[in-house]
Amino acid sequence: MSNMFQGKVRSSQWLPVRMLLAADDSAVTGIAASAVTVGIALAPAAETTFTPSAADWIEQARGNYWLRNGADKYTAAGPCIVRVSVSACNDYYALVDVAEDPDAAMVRAVEQFAEILRTATGQAG
Repeated sequence: MSNMFQGKVRSSQWLPVRMLLAADDSAVTGIAASAVTVGIALAPAAETTFTPSAADWIEQARGNYWLRNGADKYTAAGPCIVRVSVSACNDYYALVDVAEDPDAAMVRAVEQFAEILRTATGQAG
């Protein structure tokens, strides 16, 4: 898998996708979003599939497309496989290293620490 990208937990992301005809590897143009199936597997979970909306599948040119994965797709940090399938085309695969947003992680850590202090001092709630 040579297509490696970086992602953030609970953040949307645009991925470049190249669709090639299975018969001869020629570029495929004019693919509508309704013809696309996207599979996402965040390790170690099984793959879940969806069809992107027209706003999330944009043709760039010559078999190149942009796919936007919404913030609801990257729910945890870790490796993620994204598969794009279209009838008569080779499946396109991308590996996304989904990382925790450092700012969000810091906010959660501070909130947890504050709760520990409140509990320790009898001010929980």
